[in-house]
Amino acid sequence: MFSLRGISKQFGDHSVLKNIDLDIASGEIVVLVGSSGTGKSTLLRCCNLLETPDSGVIRVGDFQVDATNITRHAAMQLRRRAAFVFQNYGLFKNKRALENITEGLIVVQGMKKEAANVIGREVLDKVGLSDRADAWPSQLSGGQQQRIGIGRALAQKGDILIMDEPTSALDPELTVEVQELIKLLAKEQTTMLITTHDMAFAAQIASRIVFMADGEIIEQGSPEQMINHAKDKRAQRFFQHYC
Repeated sequence: MFSLRGISKQFGDHSVLKNIDLDIASGEIVVLVGSSGTGKSTLLRCCNLLETPDSGVIRVGDFQVDATNITRHAAMQLRRRAAFVFQNYGLFKNKRALENITEGLIVVQGMKKEAANVIGREVLDKVGLSDRADAWPSQLSGGQQQRIGIGRALAQKGDILIMDEPTSALDPELTVEVQELIKLLAKEQTTMLITTHDMAFAAQIASRIVFMADGEIIEQGSPEQMINHAKDKRAQRFFQHYC
């Protein structure tokens, strides 16, 4: 179980997140949607403390962090359990594909290089890039780089995978390969929290769609319920526009 309680965030006078509560069960795929500027990316970044909430509690399994009392150790523990996949891949340009996956295992978790490499190669095989272990990021397509980014998150063997618009930086033809990987993870019941504007994709993978507006969760339900029968007027307009 992954849960958020009372997550709030303010930048200057602007309240970006307003007392957010959200529960995600093990094996559930929750897709977070809403217009640009509604707080989706900030919420995801708060989920593993890339952005520090002003208040609230984040819980992953039996581990929890209170936003008012965050230690460096607690932040590291949370990031191991809630792995983040960035829009722009976030790869180390000076490290090869395998090294990008194993770096966190070695440096953060203190794993021996040989053991980390075993996990890294298993992950490369899972994301369909076992033949690209020695490639530099500059030698990989955008889709391949994003698959490495997802692989790096998977290698942590955390409780939840958090993906912020994982295909938004990709050309349409490269988007497909990343979406296929995410569909595979969904079939394996990998717990995920994802933002996307691709409603067809969301409908295929989501257990639940959560609609945000003005820094708040407005409505949530099954893909069919939200896309075709949303009750909130803002949600109706959003799905009419994107579907």
